[in-house]
Parts: sequence; structure tokens; C-alpha cells
Amino acid sequence: MQHLADWIAQYGALGAFLAAFAEEIIVPIPSALVMLSAGFFILVTQAISGATLLTLLTHVAIPITLGITLGSLVTYGLAYRFGKPAIERWGRYVGVTWPEVEKLERYFNQGWGDELVFLGMRFIPLVPNVLVNIFAGLMQMPVIKYILITFFGMIIRAYAVSFFGWQVGGAFYK
Repeated sequence: MQHLADWIAQYGALGAFLAAFAEEIIVPIPSALVMLSAGFFILVTQAISGATLLTLLTHVAIPITLGITLGSLVTYGLAYRFGKPAIERWGRYVGVTWPEVEKLERYFNQGWGDELVFLGMRFIPLVPNVLVNIFAGLMQMPVIKYILITFFGMIIRAYAVSFFGWQVGGAFYK
């Protein structure tokens, strides 16, 4: 975890991008921690005392969103390509069967509200990102739709959480 903070502190927006990308591929790293750290360290280490909400958007929220969007394509792609064979072979060990996945897929393919559910899962941090990625891959959501929903949902979350980190950083160094 210290490496992520170092990346953010040393490389600014590029570090935030790299940390978010790594967080999506390495599951145990919580995305909220990357966002909070980025908001905090961008303000403090780069001495952006006159930072504005636009600075937070351009130096933190957009790089993190791009990192998460690109990183999530790895688990989405694996689930898209290998999901059914993997569940048929090993699903019983984790309590998931392919007929259960198909039942859930039928439930989700009933209208445009499905996209709103996925968008909500992206910007409200109730469900871990990796589970959303895998679920979208298993359901074989079209990749363009997946990318757009991921980007727009995550930019809302990244902006809100990094704003909180920015405020904590400002209070800490006053």
C-alpha cells in the first residue's frame, strides 16, 4: 500500500492513474483508499494551495477513473471469455452454478433499468468493483456499454471520495 501512496506523491496525476489501474487488477487494494490518498497527496505534496474543484477533477478524478476503467477491462475480459467454463468446472466450490447465472442474466435483461443498476453499483461503493466487472463479463455486456457505464459511474465516485480526501488534507495541514 505504501507503494501506491509513493506513486501518487511522486507522480501526481500519473501516479493516481497507475495506483487506480493497479488497484483494479490487484483485488485486495480498496479503491476508496486510492481515491482518498490521491485527494490528500495531490493537495499536500504538490503544494497546490490554490487548488480548485477543477484541479481535483483534472489531477485526481479523471486519472483515477481512467485507471479504474482500463484496469477493470482485465477482469471483465477474463469473465467474458472464460466465465462459463470456469463456473461449470469450479462454481460448485464457491456456491455458484451456471443455471443460477443464467437466471440472474434473464432478470437483468428485462429493460433499460439494468444500465441504471450497473451505474449505481459503480458510483455507490456497496459492491466491490471486481464483482461488478466479473458480473458484467459473465452477462457478456457489450464492451462499449460496459466502458461508458464504468467511466461515468466511477468519475462520480472518484470525485466525491477524492474531494473528501482533499478536505481532510486541507484540514490536516492548516
